[in-house]
Amino acid sequence: MIQPRLGTCLALVLLANSAAAEVLTFAFTGTVTDRRLPFAGLNPAIGAKVTGSFGYDTATPPLFQSDPKSATYRIDSPYSLRLEVNGIVVENDGFFNVSITDDLGGNVEDMVVISGYPIVNGVRPPATGDSISLTLASGPTRTDVISGTALPVSYDLSAFDAPQFRYGGVIDGVGGNAGAGFYFSIDQLTRVPAIPEPSTWTLGALGGVWLAGRLRRTRARRAGATTSSTAR
Repeated sequence: MIQPRLGTCLALVLLANSAAAEVLTFAFTGTVTDRRLPFAGLNPAIGAKVTGSFGYDTATPPLFQSDPKSATYRIDSPYSLRLEVNGIVVENDGFFNVSITDDLGGNVEDMVVISGYPIVNGVRPPATGDSISLTLASGPTRTDVISGTALPVSYDLSAFDAPQFRYGGVIDGVGGNAGAGFYFSIDQLTRVPAIPEPSTWTLGALGGVWLAGRLRRTRARRAGATTSSTAR
């Protein structure tokens, strides 16, 4: 009875692992649409191309949730919010937040804001309060874009159509960097296919070894039973 129990345990572990939360990565491309003063060496021309990515584990619990319509999640390393423009890399410093709003009821119905403190080419700007952020928002009556306040597993970019909150990103300077930064549109946003984690491969390999051994033993028993029957 030990072997069947072992097989059952392996199967349950594999199922539990696959049913657990998803680790997701999204890639985006954009275009600089407006700029202000240079920010930490960044002063891209209007029309410059922006590429970037962000990711999270959907099992991350909300950092806080003030009401059923909104929630904010803190996303820690190894996940990141990252973009590159003109060969300069900007990424979050340590962690970033994902704020979800569902059916707000106003100029904006559904909204996702992804934001953090920036590091530019590995260096933290001296001013405090600077930010890197992406904003996706839907206009009045578009209540179907987001359902609930869980971390999204996909994004339909065309559905975020709020005119006064055009979907896009911003590098925003405050304090000593007040008035610095630039805005960019988000032209494409796609989910990157997942690569199984090492633990998943290990569990899969263990399950495969157990199944192969079980099949060999079953065949051996059948072969032995056939031999005995023929001998009689």
